[in-house]
Amino acid sequence: MDKQGIPGIFLVTKEFKEAAAIQSKALGFEPGIYWMEHPVQNRTPEELRNMAKDAANGVLEMITMKENKAAKLDY
Repeated sequence: MDKQGIPGIFLVTKEFKEAAAIQSKALGFEPGIYWMEHPVQNRTPEELRNMAKDAANGVLEMITMKENKAAKLDY
């Protein structure tokens, strides 16, 4: 989608930083990544809503950048 001019990012928990780096290198692609707290599973609906609210501004900032420097940001 990035090649088509449609911005996008991944939301990934910090536990998977190494895996995300390895996958990005293997694909030859540096996606924008918003780092979330780990774990996500077993969270209550209220906790998940709060996580989403906390991430919203950072995600919007990342997808509206002119250049994809989003992967370099660490939230």
